[in-house]
Amino acid sequence: MKLAILWNESFLWGLITFWSCKSAGIPFDLVRSDEIKLGILDNYQILLVPGGWAAQKGKSLGDTGKQKVREFIRLGGSFLGFCGGAGLALDVPYDLSLLPLKRKGARDRLVNLSGGVLLNPVDTSHA
Repeated sequence: MKLAILWNESFLWGLITFWSCKSAGIPFDLVRSDEIKLGILDNYQILLVPGGWAAQKGKSLGDTGKQKVREFIRLGGSFLGFCGGAGLALDVPYDLSLLPLKRKGARDRLVNLSGGVLLNPVDTSHA
């Protein structure tokens, strides 16, 4: 099994995927959108797309990259997407349209957070 992980626009989710695969002993290569546009998926059986913003991933792939992913799947490759990676498979203008499904509008989705997290320890010894 040759596994490619799409690195573009994956942020924290890409790091989690990277370290999870590494600690589980799963061999993989990180691939970028520009490499996908040039046909690198010909060397893989699975494309894993971590979370992150699906729209940004779609923009990064562009029409050429999205067509290469569709061709990869048509020729027997597997696509595994988590969170925004799964969103990339949906049928909306910036995505791959692999499935006849659409996302709920932003107002109808579960509340989520995005961005950095700052942890500030609280001294409770005097409370």
